[in-house]
Amino acid sequence: MGYLLDERVALLRDMENVAGAPDDFGLLNACMHCLQPSEATSLLSQEAERTSRLRNGLLRKVAQDLRASPSLEHSELAERLIMRLGQTDARGRQGVGYCLSTLLPDLPTEVQRRAQLAFLRSRFVGLRRRGYKAIAADPTPQMDFLMEAWTAFQDAECAWLLVKLLSPQDLAIMKERILPRLSEGWQISRLYLRMSEVDPSAVEELNKIDGIAYSYVLAKLGRSVSIEQAKALIARYETDERLGLLVWSIGQMQLWDALVWFRGRLVEVQQKRHGDLMAKLGA
Repeated sequence: MGYLLDERVALLRDMENVAGAPDDFGLLNACMHCLQPSEATSLLSQEAERTSRLRNGLLRKVAQDLRASPSLEHSELAERLIMRLGQTDARGRQGVGYCLSTLLPDLPTEVQRRAQLAFLRSRFVGLRRRGYKAIAADPTPQMDFLMEAWTAFQDAECAWLLVKLLSPQDLAIMKERILPRLSEGWQISRLYLRMSEVDPSAVEELNKIDGIAYSYVLAKLGRSVSIEQAKALIARYETDERLGLLVWSIGQMQLWDALVWFRGRLVEVQQKRHGDLMAKLGA
């Protein structure tokens, strides 16, 4: 007995509503995989804004079909989702964005680009983050898209992508604007490591910003500080949670005497770190 699409949809919705039984043995998902690709794309278009077992199962089915045999219907579905990004409420926007992000890597390049732009131009940061993630995964990232987003929003996620993707020369030019948007020491380290390719002296200013990042970058570049500087850095950052990274960096610099000096202060440093932790916890 054959079923029309409307009948299949009605049956799937009915199964979803009663599938709260302890175990439906994957029956709902199994039935969805009996849909034709055109049926699955049509139904996912209707369900994209909802968070449901039906929507998630359809998305897996469509993604599987797309990877196996991309078709015009998949591109048309993506175009409909792109249009709806700016038309739905907050919950619907999240659902549509999730579906589009899931399908994005296997879509034709031109459709991927339109989706990336739609994400990056959104006034909603959640959608822009999907755009940044898509750009990061793109083998040939569109730097003009990223620069447009940076000019408009200056998101922290965009700043980090620029650190990874811009040329060292461009990073050196944009450093003063990018640096305030980097919240982690390892991000700052990456910025200065890349800039050092064109300006080795730039690393010295990092000591004023973050001494641990400074030590790490020097160690990665095969450079060093003096033993007295190493001791001063340990004393300066003895309660910092990244102290281990500083010690690693000093080890890479082969500053044996500084490490032996630190060993002699271990008990004192551990007591200070414990006291600092208790103070932060209000104990």
